[in-house]
Amino acid sequence: MASTHARTTSVHRATLEAIYLDHPATTACDAAVLEAMLPWLVGPVGNSGQVGHARGRAARAAVDRARAQVLAAVGAPAGGDVVFTSGATEANNLVLLGAGRTLAPGSRVVVGATEHASVLAPARLLAAAGLDVRVVEVDSHGVLRLDAMRAALAGGAALVSVQVANNETGVLQDLEGIARAARAAGALVHADAVQAFTKVSLRSLAPLVDFVTISGHKVHGPQGVGAIVATSAQALGRLTPTMHGGGQEHGLRPGTVNVPGAVGLGEAARIGEERREADHAHCTALRDRLEARVLAHFDRAVVNGTGALRGPAISSITLPGLDARRLLEGAPHVIAGTTSACSAGGVSHVLRAMGLDRRAAASTMRLGVGRCTTVAEVDAAVDALVASAARIGAAHACREAAQPRSATAAPHGSPATVANVGPSGPSGR
Repeated sequence: MASTHARTTSVHRATLEAIYLDHPATTACDAAVLEAMLPWLVGPVGNSGQVGHARGRAARAAVDRARAQVLAAVGAPAGGDVVFTSGATEANNLVLLGAGRTLAPGSRVVVGATEHASVLAPARLLAAAGLDVRVVEVDSHGVLRLDAMRAALAGGAALVSVQVANNETGVLQDLEGIARAARAAGALVHADAVQAFTKVSLRSLAPLVDFVTISGHKVHGPQGVGAIVATSAQALGRLTPTMHGGGQEHGLRPGTVNVPGAVGLGEAARIGEERREADHAHCTALRDRLEARVLAHFDRAVVNGTGALRGPAISSITLPGLDARRLLEGAPHVIAGTTSACSAGGVSHVLRAMGLDRRAAASTMRLGVGRCTTVAEVDAAVDALVASAARIGAAHACREAAQPRSATAAPHGSPATVANVGPSGPSGR
């Protein structure tokens, strides 16, 4: 028992000492969010569908407050509503399949090439069912090609689904322009806002789309809860359930409503929207510092997507000639990934769509700062990656510590060079 406790304590201490740069994958639950959820976890509890007694009515009221908080944070127009789900993957599936399966054979569905798998996989199912699914390519910066989008919409479309911010690169699409063009083509419009919600304002976008999908654990809320924001009763009426056996959530999502999860998502939405401008400034400054230090230490490093507008938190960085997975394994206290969590283990379809070959994609890591990340953590993380790169192999020449290069990118394809071999490089602290 003592040895088990010691191992657990050691793991816990290592976790606390880690530098967490995987915020695009998940975030820690805000203390205020947890406080709001606790009464619905430990009691007195009630089922929000059981309104014949006081506890059920209290639970229903808590869920309704959470709906209002989510609608306010998204900036949905009057008449909008919320369908709570188990997460954004379910929410995206319910939009694509719930709306797509009601369309006539041959109806056109348009998606971007760099969408999340929870959009692309349902789109493939719709294609197999006889719908005309068009995949719009992106340019080398990850931005949807406007000429290709116009061609996909020509002659009309029934459903268009596009991310606001990409989950691997942070690249922002011109969703307002796309939404206007899609509406003009007669399409329902879905905005996957999972990586944008509470990070960039959605207020001008929400009235232009029919559905916005979000996730709790990306915004310092709990895991296991997400939502579809339908911006009108008409949009909500276009969805059909993909599961059956209950009438909850407007008849679209059978099963007992996750009251603690809904409350947590609502509170996280409220806090995130209140903090949005401050968090945006904080994360942008840290992201820029992180990228500048990586570029200063690694020859031929490339920050992907810099030719486009980006959200504040995500950095996709290619270090040609270095295996990104091995690099991160050599810095185990830097918690980060090489791709999104949902595509871990495979080659990133996002990077491939942007024109990176398999070798360049394998040399790419995704670093994501967050609300609680500090300057010291960013500097220490870069120092650790530099030290890991220096240990990896003799093939990567090391530059003099006193001569870090300027923060400019170089083309993909040539071996990376580490500018400093240890953690003693410029820190700016």
